[in-house]
Amino acid sequence: MSLKILFQGKVFTLSNFLSVLRILLIPVLGHYIAAGDVHSSANGTALVIAVIMVITDFLDGFLARIMNEQSPLGQYLDPFADKLSLVAGLFFLVLYRDFPDWLFYVVLVREILGSAGGLFLLFGHGTLGKPNYWGKTGVALLSLSGLAYLMDWSWKLWTVYPIVIVLFVGAIVYYLTYRHYLFTKK
Repeated sequence: MSLKILFQGKVFTLSNFLSVLRILLIPVLGHYIAAGDVHSSANGTALVIAVIMVITDFLDGFLARIMNEQSPLGQYLDPFADKLSLVAGLFFLVLYRDFPDWLFYVVLVREILGSAGGLFLLFGHGTLGKPNYWGKTGVALLSLSGLAYLMDWSWKLWTVYPIVIVLFVGAIVYYLTYRHYLFTKK
């Protein structure tokens, strides 16, 4: 598979625009998280931006399906925007809201390995890796935890432990699902 395949079909779609918008909102989110503490209006603005990013994450895939805008570019742009938004958002929370740095590194390594594995499947075997329940649940829990740290809720630390369990189980499920590609040639 080559990169030109990504640009076949529909490129300029509402779904792809929403994915790009999510990427463009990352530095704006970082600015507002850095600009104030949890009691400032900047934190409220950061919350609104984070909510917009979550909504666009849901809408881009949903709209692609119902508007028949699915495209090879969208299949890569959406998860890229998801990963970049997640890692950047957690990084800002580590810097400015005491999110556990060790968990950030676990997520970062997970995203790097997942992306490398996806590229291996795509370019080595012409297969597109699919998200599973565990990965989606892990991202949802990370979003909840990010919200708890952004808002400095008293129970924020309790959001961390389920994330670790779900990410660990998810890694095992991905390995079991795609392990046969490790030992076969295209």
